[in-house]
Amino acid sequence: MKWTLVLLPTRSSSRRNARLTALNNGPQSCVFAGYPGFYIHNGKAYDIQGEGKGRPKPVTLHKGARVSFDLRYTPDSAKHEGDLCVTGTEALAWAPHGDHNSPARVPVTDTHGRVTPITACGEAISMSPPHHTQG
Repeated sequence: MKWTLVLLPTRSSSRRNARLTALNNGPQSCVFAGYPGFYIHNGKAYDIQGEGKGRPKPVTLHKGARVSFDLRYTPDSAKHEGDLCVTGTEALAWAPHGDHNSPARVPVTDTHGRVTPITACGEAISMSPPHHTQG
């Protein structure tokens, strides 16, 4: 899998949006069954993980196909007292049932492909069910 994480424009001061995408760059089709493992961390200290609700339907990814997850997180400007925040220019991700001991390092970019920091606060980053994406 090849992963991307893009911060999306938003008008809300209390929530931010991003999109995590996995590209099947393997030689054959695979089934993406569940939510990926995902987190942003401050070195070996605190991390904030992605969390999805329920059990999404499996998605078959043919060679070259993509699956995306919409992310919502609380930015530093909207944190509550006592919230811990993490800031980084990369996240870690792995496929469901994949090896969480060998996650992919995923650069955080803006919509123009430039590396940019993400600051997320609170307990978790919410993750939508998977959906196919183009291109």
